[in-house]
Amino acid sequence: MQNIGITKQITQEQKRSLAQICYEAFSKKFAVFLLFDDDADRCAACLVDCINYENCLCAVFGEDILGFAGLDHGKKRFKHFTYRALRKHYGFWGGMGRALSNALFGAFFENVKKGCLHIDAVAVSEQARGKGVGTLLMEASFDEARRLGFQKASLEVINTNPRAQQLYEKLGFVVEKVQQSGRFTQTAGFTSSAYMVKKL
Repeated sequence: MQNIGITKQITQEQKRSLAQICYEAFSKKFAVFLLFDDDADRCAACLVDCINYENCLCAVFGEDILGFAGLDHGKKRFKHFTYRALRKHYGFWGGMGRALSNALFGAFFENVKKGCLHIDAVAVSEQARGKGVGTLLMEASFDEARRLGFQKASLEVINTNPRAQQLYEKLGFVVEKVQQSGRFTQTAGFTSSAYMVKKL
């Protein structure tokens, strides 16, 4: 823990590692309704072009990326699935369909609220789990929120991940609402998500 740093400045190689960690953590979502693709290499390559690294806090040990927190606030988002980036990896029609799908999905799950920094994703590499990296990234996210002038932080946790919800509750988050998604997200492994908020 003592030698783990938090940074936004990472190399191109580290960006590829971050994208791989992101894919591995949320592979079902990418396969079912974000990229409609279960090809790990292609998804990770696409993610390299679809992540806004300015909105990432990265946990690093030497040159290794151990994990990241992806943040949303205002119009600045962690992920931006632009048609241009999607077309590069999936062609004209494949890019078009995925861009439209992500626009609809984003509107359905829009949870970025004024005065609140939204923690879109927190993921830790498999070899670094259980070492406090996730908690370190959460604390860094709170510091970033305060630095930007936010009074609250928010996140979502799916109903099939109760251990994560328990961790967030220990960090001071409380459930503000539960959003039912039913069959729309069932194949991705969940049917509802809890929107949680923490006062800073």
